[in-house]
This record gives sequence, structure tokens and C-alpha cells, in this order.
Amino acid sequence: MTFGTEGLATCKEQTSHLASIPSIPLPSDIDKKLVVYPAKAPPAAFEAIKLLTYSSKIAIQFGYKIHAAVLNFVPRYRKARATRDALVRDRLAAAEKKFTAGASQESKVTCAVDLVVQREIATATKEDRKPMTPDMVSRIHNELCLFLFAGATTTADTLAWGLKELSLRQDFQKKIRDHMKVAHPKMFEEGRQPPANALGRPGNPYLEALMYEVMRRRPISCGHFRIATENTQLLGNDILKDTEVIFAVSGPDCSVTRL
Repeated sequence: MTFGTEGLATCKEQTSHLASIPSIPLPSDIDKKLVVYPAKAPPAAFEAIKLLTYSSKIAIQFGYKIHAAVLNFVPRYRKARATRDALVRDRLAAAEKKFTAGASQESKVTCAVDLVVQREIATATKEDRKPMTPDMVSRIHNELCLFLFAGATTTADTLAWGLKELSLRQDFQKKIRDHMKVAHPKMFEEGRQPPANALGRPGNPYLEALMYEVMRRRPISCGHFRIATENTQLLGNDILKDTEVIFAVSGPDCSVTRL
């Protein structure tokens, strides 16, 4: 999401590695044992982001001051930060170069860093100011680091739970395949898989229902937190300004008030 499919190239490297293997040995009792796929060591940038992501456990257990000290003084964490920062700087520079020639080239937007930089250049042009100043680059850099942290497990965990749920319900798998064939007949006739942009278009309500159901059954977050900016009402309840409102995304149907 942050840098697109070419950002860390983790999946691409693993796919190429598997494609280079002539065969994968199968267990003698394949109905009871799992097939072990040989894996390749992830890129250094991936390992750095993974280490920094899981360092949040230090903050939870020992507090933010200890966490900050670890990030600043423990060698492997300092190295991980340097690797992450270098990656973000390189991707920012590449995105700026891509959109400097034409800020309105929305067709070239393929990831979050592209979108942020494209909009910054477009806004700067409209406001007649210099784009991507050091202060702005620093702010974007911090936001992208947050993207890398916040999106580390949410998508992967949701997909993992979705695949688990589908693996336990073969009838659902068949039904969604049938719906996909109807929604993308030409691609299936040609033996091609529908690309992500085709799957994201309306026209396959069963697929959309499946995605919503996976997120309903296996939500990554317990709720959404918002602070009221003015006095208002919510489901018949008076909400005063500066009140923190928690919208639960799991449990009973959200149409039933539990306030």
C-alpha cells in the first residue's frame, strides 16, 4: 500500500524464488501433513520494518521513554531506523521525480507515496508556491513511516482469517468462483486472473459481501475512536463537545444501540 508492489519487492522475490525450484517434495501422508514451501530470506528493508513494528511491545510493557531509548541507542534498532528512513527517502525522491513534469498525472498513482506527492505538487502549483520543501518532506516522511507501521498486519491478518474461513467452507469457495466467472467471463475464458483494479469495480455483489463478512467476523480493531468537535446527538444520546466516542466494529449489529 505504502510503496506499491515494487516497493519492498518481498512478494516478487518469494514468487521468483518458488518459480526457480523444479519441484517441491510432498509428505507421504499429504492428507494429514502440510506441504512445506522453501522460503527465501526477506529483503533487509522488510526485516527492518518488521523489527520496528514489533518494537511497539517495548512501549506497551515498559513505557514510551524506554522505547525511545531502545530505538536511539540499541545498535540493531538504530540500524533498522536508518534502513527504513533511507527507503522512505528514496521512494519520496522517485515519486517527486515522477510527478514534477505533470502534477495532474493521476494515472501514474500506484501507491500511497505517489498519491501524497502528486497531491502536494498539484496543491503547490495551484497555490503558486514551491512544492516538496524540506519541512513538507519531513512531514510526509513521518506520515509514510506511520503508514508502514499501521499497515503492517491489518491487511495480512484480515486476508489470513478470510482464507481460513473460506478453507472451512468449500461450498462458499465454489459459489464465489461461479460469481467471479459471471462477473469476468472473458478473463476466465482466456485463463487469466482478474487484476486488482477489475476486482475493485462494482458488479460482483457476492465478492463485496464476502469481504464485508470477513471484516465483520474477524475485525482487526475493536472499534473506531473519534472526538466530538461540537455538541451533537448520536442514536438519541447527547454527545458533548470533546467527548471521545467509540464506535464498535464487532459484536451485535451496529444498527442496535448499545450506548
